[in-house]
Amino acid sequence: MSNSQPVFTPHLSVVAFDFGGTLERADWDEARALNAAGGLLRDVRALGVVVPATISDAPSMLEAIVAAYEVDRRRREGSLRESTTEQLWADILGDPPGDALAGHTERLTVFFEENAYVRTPVAGGRDTLSALRDRGMRLAVISNVITRTRVPKALAECGLAEFFERVVMSSVYGVRKPHPAVFHHTAALLGCAVSDMAYVGDRVNRDVLGARRAGCGAAILFTGAEDFLPRTATAGGRPRRAEQDAFPAPFFEPDLNTDSLDEIAGFIETRRRPASTPTSILPTADGARFSALLFDAADILYFRPNGNDRVRALLKEQGIAVETLRTPDPAAVAELRRQANEGTIDATEQRRRMLALHGVTDPEDVARTLRALETHSNDVCTTDGVPETLAELKRLGVRRAVVSNTALPLAKKLEFFEHGGYGHHWDAVVLSCDVGIAKPDPGIYRVAVERLGVAPTMAAFVGHEQHELDGARKAGLATIAFNGEGLNADLTIIRFADLPGLIAV
Repeated sequence: MSNSQPVFTPHLSVVAFDFGGTLERADWDEARALNAAGGLLRDVRALGVVVPATISDAPSMLEAIVAAYEVDRRRREGSLRESTTEQLWADILGDPPGDALAGHTERLTVFFEENAYVRTPVAGGRDTLSALRDRGMRLAVISNVITRTRVPKALAECGLAEFFERVVMSSVYGVRKPHPAVFHHTAALLGCAVSDMAYVGDRVNRDVLGARRAGCGAAILFTGAEDFLPRTATAGGRPRRAEQDAFPAPFFEPDLNTDSLDEIAGFIETRRRPASTPTSILPTADGARFSALLFDAADILYFRPNGNDRVRALLKEQGIAVETLRTPDPAAVAELRRQANEGTIDATEQRRRMLALHGVTDPEDVARTLRALETHSNDVCTTDGVPETLAELKRLGVRRAVVSNTALPLAKKLEFFEHGGYGHHWDAVVLSCDVGIAKPDPGIYRVAVERLGVAPTMAAFVGHEQHELDGARKAGLATIAFNGEGLNADLTIIRFADLPGLIAV
């Protein structure tokens, strides 16, 4: 294949911003923090909360609060799942606060975060947002924050709320930057490809890295509002060694490093391309042309070496006498799968109900088998050639989306992809449990092509099950069969790596 073809440039149509340290500067003030801690101590006592003996005055209360934030930071560091204000206050008081604080932890946390810092809007913010909007850019906020109300309130108070179509907070979504899921989630809410979104933030280790992991069209590092943070905070947002070991150096390099928000609108303009710019195309035998490929996930991109359906085998491994169990009614199993795929129940509940269909009800047997099923679900191997093939398709400008029937959350699917080395190669990831539509319903394929910004007739679906290929065809897509026998499709490939060989040179 010729290497003379140009590298694809995304059509940027969305700019998402971090909030703290990017649109708002927050400076820690020890005196204000002491006053806030004293006020909180009086407040929780007035609510009837039993305060531990180690917290007797404002300084000891402040020490407990700062220590709790550090515990919270370490807890979420590995999983990147957001904590709750209830967890934070359990750490502050050294014990679950109980009913006395029920319904108050959000208010108390917001009070501290508003009063322990001097908070000011970053210079140039409104002008930059206005310039981007005037250029037709759509705007969003993606913020790591433990509270649900402070960021919307602050945006309104500084007159910036009007600019943003979406404000995505880790406290609501449940996942924190730099996990790629929060960026994909934001793009899905906006109905666009994540590669059409630029991201602006002030931390390399969460903002630049997160945008790179997600495959955003541009990552912009803003260094003009260096916060003065509490004494426990990690200064500068430098990548931790574990992150440096897990990701290549380019994942930490921004496309633009600036100390002025005023530079952003001009930079975005240089990175845009006309929507009509042609991209590389995939021809079928009859001469039709395609600019996007949609992929099934399991048994296309990855596979489970021990198979997909191992409930009875795992039950036997747990020492359960499977010969005494019921054989589930196929109709009940199908209904359970439908509910899970459409997002009515999550993966854990699906597994729990499946065990009940087998007659497994003992709590210890259920808990043990659920853990085994989770381990089995996470044991995935990447199909040969997937990372290299997707990278080449990306270079050629062929848009790529996953369309998967699953009850697993987006974060988990993306972790599978990252583990295989291809997490950053997706323009869109459409999961049935997120959109409430499952293959072979033509609607789920249409959701994908709409996010990619292509007509169905310009896309093809790569799958291994006939009914899913038929659903794609009903949605107006062409079909490519892979890893299946006797399938009726427009094209068939033997190896995943054969896909780039179909590209017109």
